[in-house]
This record gives sequence, C-alpha cells and structure tokens, in this order.
Amino acid sequence: METHYRSRHTERLILRELTHRVSNELAAVTALVAAARTRPGSALETLSHVQGALEAFASVQRLLYVPDVITCVDGCAYVRQLCRALTRAKLEEKGIELEFVEKPFKIDSDQCWRLGMILYELVTNASKHAFGGDSGWIRVELFEHETHIECRIEDSGCCTTPQVSRGVGLSMVHELTEEMGGALQQTFGLKGSVSTIILPRASIEDEQVARHHAERLLEPPEVGRVRN
Repeated sequence: METHYRSRHTERLILRELTHRVSNELAAVTALVAAARTRPGSALETLSHVQGALEAFASVQRLLYVPDVITCVDGCAYVRQLCRALTRAKLEEKGIELEFVEKPFKIDSDQCWRLGMILYELVTNASKHAFGGDSGWIRVELFEHETHIECRIEDSGCCTTPQVSRGVGLSMVHELTEEMGGALQQTFGLKGSVSTIILPRASIEDEQVARHHAERLLEPPEVGRVRN
C-alpha cells in the first residue's frame, strides 16, 4: 500500500512540476517575443535571435526528460549541459552569469534527472527574485561523498527579508528532495542566498534512515566534536 501511494504521489509531483515548468517557459517565451519587437536591427536579425532563444528553451526541456532506463551516468557532464542551456535560455538576457564548478561524479540516472529538476527550479527562482533587475552571478557546485552527494547553489543577489513562504517551484524542490530521501537547507541574506541539498546514494534503500542521515549532515557540528 505504501509503495503504491508513493508511486501515485511521485507521478502527481512530476506532473505538477512539468505543468509549472511549461507555464514558466510559455511566459518567458511570450516576454521574449514582446521584447524582440522593440529590438534594434532587421527583421531577419530579430527572427534569428528569437529562434536561438527558442532552441535554448528546447534544450532545457530535453535535458529534463524522464530517463528511459535506470543506469549510472556522468553527473558532471549532465549538469554542465543543463547550466549551459539555462544560461542561453534564461540568464544571458538578464546579465546573470551561471558558473558550474566542475568536479567529476557518477549518479543514478533517475536521481540525476530529479536533481536536474531541482537545479532548474532553484536557478530559475534566483534569476527571477534575487537580483531585482540587476546583473549578478549564480554558482552551482557538487561534491561526491561515499554515502551521499552534496549540491550547493549560491547567488550574489540581495534578500532584505527572509523567505518564509514557499511558491510552487520551491515547494516542489522540497518534495523532490524528500522523495529521494534527502534534505534541503536554505539561507538568505544581504550578500546573497545559499541552498544546500544532501542526496543519499540511490543504493541506500531505507529512505527514512537516509533522510535522517541527510538532515544530520546539514546540522552545525557541536563545539569540540568531529562528525563522522
């Protein structure tokens, strides 16, 4: 019964994420076309610019397809491609630089795809809310550990008040993280925000134990105590 419930819940979560993402992309494309109408240059140049942007949006969507088979994949190569596609689709026009600190790591293809959706939501959220129309940077960094993968997304935006309410995108980030038995921690401040995600290895079968372990990794260590 629990497995069936989790399967139904996962399917609904994925459908919600897809609907939310398509809605965001359609709004972005509409804004892009509206901006292109006032762009200086010939009609052909404007059309070429719009075509390039649409191809970038399509690249993002292809990278977020559900994998056909579950296998071990090159996580570094996947995140690199996703960051490049997000830069072209969402960030270049806003003067926002997306930096991926490359470190090789292997990951289960199903986890990798879900991690991609989390990165998409967090980067999109930062680009929309962190900079107030100014330029800036977003940095993505991943660390491979024996029992877990740590993902850190940092930006140079400015948040004058803590974000206590969750929008649709951030709620799905939390749900996707919990689905994988992981934990998410976020801090917001005048010098930017940091999101840290701990994801257990897919080989860890007991998700409750895995989530508890992930949450402990996010806790500040006690003074005079070294965490194992």
